Amino acid sequence: MERRAAAMRYYIEEALALAYGIVVSPKETLAVIVPEQRLREGIVIWSLSVMLSVVSVWAQWQDAAVWTAIAMYGGAAFCFAARILLYHGAARLLGRNGSMKSLAAALCFTELPLNLATLAGSFVFVAPELLVQAVSLAAGVWALVLDVWAVKETYAMGTGRSIAVLLLPLAAVAVLAVVVLLYVVFAVVSIFS
Repeated sequence: MERRAAAMRYYIEEALALAYGIVVSPKETLAVIVPEQRLREGIVIWSLSVMLSVVSVWAQWQDAAVWTAIAMYGGAAFCFAARILLYHGAARLLGRNGSMKSLAAALCFTELPLNLATLAGSFVFVAPELLVQAVSLAAGVWALVLDVWAVKETYAMGTGRSIAVLLLPLAAVAVLAVVVLLYVVFAVVSIFS
């Protein structure tokens, strides 16, 4: 039992050290996370980050049930897994090889700046709204830059291709949305004509 506790303590300490590294020297830290595939530590940080968001939103809702928080956490996990799969697929489509586990480990840490947006949103009732929006925007941009660096490090590609990996899934979803919208429009037009 003590051995498990020591192992857990080690992973938590390593996770916090890597989280600190993402804040002060992100490129160097990602260069450690990706080749070593530090997924356990990443899952610790990702879980705590999502927990902060879930608790923050859940606490602001009146009469929210515990199931709401559980559903929000599950939804975040689903979206995170989908993001990993889409980025990995886009990188493979561009002809690059890399480890999905390394990408997952890196992306666990790249969401850290979004905690600033969560905290800023929690203080929306006391802080000026413009300040909250500015902090949220800056945190979102920082997280996107970290995503680009994570893809760049995982798949050994340039910045342009890394940005393309992030944009390809968005473009695919946009094309799919347009196709569905056109289908609905033509279906409605055919009904009324």
